[in-house]
Amino acid sequence: MDNIIQQLEEYISKYYPNVKGSDFTTLIDIIYMSALRNNITIPELLNDLYKGILDRDLFNKSNSGNIYNFIKNSIYKNFAERIKDINVDTNGGMVSVGKDELIISLGLGINPITNKPYVNIIKNLLGDF
Repeated sequence: MDNIIQQLEEYISKYYPNVKGSDFTTLIDIIYMSALRNNITIPELLNDLYKGILDRDLFNKSNSGNIYNFIKNSIYKNFAERIKDINVDTNGGMVSVGKDELIISLGLGINPITNKPYVNIIKNLLGDF
């Protein structure tokens, strides 16, 4: 189990390096338990998060909607419902990522060209995303 949690920690550290300390631990715990409760293995989850569990094209074309309507595979609906309420600090106590913002950043995946999230959750005091 330690290796599985380590894989999750390495993924979050690599792609969301500003999430640290107790926020990092809380994020890992919630993602891990959400995956476990929904019978999603961590390797499967990390692979799908990298590719994106949300339909990026549909999301980008939309002006409004329910975040769950953008989920590509129904196995991730319950997972998304559990992690949507996570609030994490990404700027040393200055700014927090709010509800739904994390699922958008995690769910849209990693750009393979830049090796960075398609939607960055680091605000740098310049507004959302």
